[in-house]
Amino acid sequence: MRYGISMVSLIVVAALAAPVFGQAPTPVAPDQPPVLTLDDAMVIAIQSNPGLAIARERVNRAENQLDEAKAAGRVKVNLEAGPVWITPSSVLTPSSQTTATATVSQPVDANGRIALGKGLASLQINVQEFGEVQTLQQLIADVKNSYYTVLRTQGTVDTTNAAIAAAEENLRIARAQFEAGVVARFDVTSAEVNVANLQQDLLQAEGNVQIAMALLNRVIGVDINRPFRLEEQVVSVAPVTIDIDATIRQAMSVRPEVRQAETSLKLAEQTVRYTRTEDDPALALFATSDWSSETSTINPNNTTYTFGASVSWPIWTGGATRARVDEAKNDVEIARKSLEQTSLVVGQEVRTSATNVMESSRRVQTAQSNVALAEESLRLSRLRYQEGVTPFVEVTNAESALTQARTNFVRARYDYLNAVTQLQRATASQPEYAQIVPPASTIMPTTGPTTGSTTSGTVPQGVNK
Repeated sequence: MRYGISMVSLIVVAALAAPVFGQAPTPVAPDQPPVLTLDDAMVIAIQSNPGLAIARERVNRAENQLDEAKAAGRVKVNLEAGPVWITPSSVLTPSSQTTATATVSQPVDANGRIALGKGLASLQINVQEFGEVQTLQQLIADVKNSYYTVLRTQGTVDTTNAAIAAAEENLRIARAQFEAGVVARFDVTSAEVNVANLQQDLLQAEGNVQIAMALLNRVIGVDINRPFRLEEQVVSVAPVTIDIDATIRQAMSVRPEVRQAETSLKLAEQTVRYTRTEDDPALALFATSDWSSETSTINPNNTTYTFGASVSWPIWTGGATRARVDEAKNDVEIARKSLEQTSLVVGQEVRTSATNVMESSRRVQTAQSNVALAEESLRLSRLRYQEGVTPFVEVTNAESALTQARTNFVRARYDYLNAVTQLQRATASQPEYAQIVPPASTIMPTTGPTTGSTTSGTVPQGVNK
């Protein structure tokens, strides 16, 4: 392979995942599942994902086809040998003999067909290489999105637990007020119902965590029932502004889908030229040596030599070649339209993901501020209720508002991380990909919109580990 995700590349990735590859892991209590970092998950997925293995084998197959195309222009040697029996025999023809014929031939690429065949095989390698790039980049995005989904559902569990704690505190206050004869039994019952409802929500949230974890395990290629604890992602977000048109232009220059479509168009155009040569004459030089165990008066020598040149020219093939040329031209138009379609899809993906990044980056800050306001609102409503100046419903409303604010904050954080993941995939600028692929690669894109910035036309990373 001229490039690929080799074991050397995996070793580079493995350096990111100390608990899996050699460094001392953080001690884990016997009753606790192991910690799975995002880097760990990435390494496991790259090693075990069958889709990536299939993509690599397609590249290997294309390289073998190139070797086959090169062999068409090389010297060929053929040997035939065996006994011969002749009936009836005579003085001139013995009854049996052993013969051997050795032929050496060298095709002459007079019309360039052999060179065109090698060029087609090389383009086919590029097509498959870009397919491997797509598979790897999509795998990176799938692992990150699945990882974030688990953390999102776990965040919902944490939020629900916090809501239960707040509801239990409200229940304690309502009971104290009821025992003091300040409020009716209805307030206590309402508080008890609220706690019970939240406990039901907790069961559902915990089930969602198990479902999300099973999906993550499937993506990285391990037993879906294997338990892990995930590493929380610290999100530091500032409002992001992206020059969408500039980002689309950058994506068009590095997205493997676009480059694969461009290469497929070149392949289709070269196939037209190659097909046209089917009606051209084929020229070859040859040398033959014939050996016989018996001699005769007609041929007293055991060995004879023949040298020459041969020309094979298909004068008329019934229009088959012309039909194949027309088919190849159809493939050119299909490839051209596919390139147009791919460009439209890439542009739409970049625009959508960039818009989502900008929108979610603003929601993170707003949601975080709302949490602080809702916490203060709940504190004040409890004080007012204890002083008897507000009904219990104000407390429950404030509690619900705080739960919603915390839920919105969790959603905003992971919406942002998912949006960044999709934008990095859409612009072929994943930092994990740059760590996996050798910088010297001439096929796989290692440059693109810069990560880790919030200036116009760049892709923010937004995750501090």
